[in-house]
Parts: sequence; C-alpha cells; structure tokens
Amino acid sequence: MKMDSSFWAGEWERVQSKTGHSSDSSYWDEYAPRFRKKPGKGQKDDYPERFYELMNPRKDDVIFDMGCGSGVLSIPFAEKGHKIICADFSRGMLDTLMEGAREDGVEDRIEALTLDWREDWGSRNLPVCDVAVSSRSLMGLAPREAMLKLESVARREVCLGLWTHGEFAYEPEIARAIGYEGVNPGIFEYILNMLLAMGRRPALDYIYSHFRPKMYSSFEECLRINRESFPTALNDEQERKLEKYIEDNLIPYSDKRGKGLILRGSEITCFAFIKWQVLHD
Repeated sequence: MKMDSSFWAGEWERVQSKTGHSSDSSYWDEYAPRFRKKPGKGQKDDYPERFYELMNPRKDDVIFDMGCGSGVLSIPFAEKGHKIICADFSRGMLDTLMEGAREDGVEDRIEALTLDWREDWGSRNLPVCDVAVSSRSLMGLAPREAMLKLESVARREVCLGLWTHGEFAYEPEIARAIGYEGVNPGIFEYILNMLLAMGRRPALDYIYSHFRPKMYSSFEECLRINRESFPTALNDEQERKLEKYIEDNLIPYSDKRGKGLILRGSEITCFAFIKWQVLHD
C-alpha cells in the first residue's frame, strides 16, 4: 500500500479523535491564568533552552510562534534578543503571555496576534518571519494543512515540538515491564512520515524535560487508566505484572494542582523536535 500524505493525515485524524482536546477558545481563555508556570523549587524548565539549541537560529531571526499559549517559548526567545510574532486563538492566553513579557522586560520584542489554525490564513496578510515554530499545539488538527500554513509564514524553516506518545496511548516503559508488544505510534511519527510523503526532508531529535506528570487519586484509578491505555485486552500474566509495576512505582506527589499519586519517573517527559527547510517556488 502506498503511504502518501493523505494516508498519514487519515491515521492522525483517527487517533486524534480520541483525545478530547477542546477546540473552544473560551475553555483556554479560562484556563490561561493557571497555564503560565514557573519551574518548581529545585527544577529548571530546560525545554525552551534545548528547543532553542536544536533550532539554532541566526542572531537577527524573527520568529513566528503559532499556538504560543502563555509564552513557554516566546518569552525565553525574546529574552535572547529575537523579535517574536506570537499567535494563538485564545485571547486569554495572549493576555497571560503579555503579562509575563512585561514582568520579564521583553514586551517591546513581542507582537501578539489572535489567530486560529482553522481560519483562512491567506486572508489575514500575516507577517512572514525567518522561522516558524509550533510547540505542543497540534493536537486535533488536520496535520498537512497545518504544516502548509506554518510554511506560509516561514521564510527559511519550520520547527516543531511534539509529544512522543499520544495522550491516550500506553507508556512504553510500562509495556516493556509487562511484556506487551503492539503498535503505539506517537504524534511525532505521524507528522514525520507525513512530511516525508510531502517531499520534505525533516530532521529529528529529542528533548527530555520536566513536565507536569499525570496525577492519580488512588492505586485503583492508576491501574484502570493504564490498563485502558492499551488497545487490546491484557492477558492474565500482563495484568499481574501491571499491578506489580504500579505497586512498586506509585509514589506521593504534590504541586500547585494539589496532592495525589504519580508513577515514578513520570516527571521527565520525552518530546520530539522536528525541523525542516521551507521550499519556496
């Protein structure tokens, strides 16, 4: 079977239909004040720094940050001297971003645009920047259209930060521990294969970073959620090993969300970084 870009787009839509991420901007408007987070005591958010290293921009590059949220990338990049065009469909997120920019003294380097992935970008007369980036903001979107839109605002290259496994997919470490073998494609695999099918030559790397771990209220909830993350039923041996894994690795945890339980090691998340050159006619 020929796996062209339409095949990978279809696979993406099939998996993303399960995620339940809200496409309603009012949801994110309400959520925005809680979204801008500072690293916890003793922690460093090394995601923006590692993303910047892999992006390796030129000193005077202007950067278009689509789905910028509260400025996880935009504010650190502005602090390095870049002009940033920040775009998001949530006005609340943009307001939170600009509040952070003022606190950090980089407001003059940031321009905020209200922009939805789903609207006609061609009718907006958007600025074309040297580099377009999108970080952890593609879930639920038609990927080929999103890639082409990012290319339309990038003079030289596009850079993405993506999850290495789907929100509703199983954790690879747990699968290894219980002897489960199956297909568990991450978001980045769909994008990577689709870009190749589109004739692009994407480069792939990884970022390991502290990220908000999934919190559980009880052993039973953790067992149920992780059991249901597998696409096929576990056999008796795998079920026994899953229970043992959770018994051995479920630990107390607290953050600004409150107190609960997390699986040991889930504080560190692996993200995929994908970069490619834009081919202009």
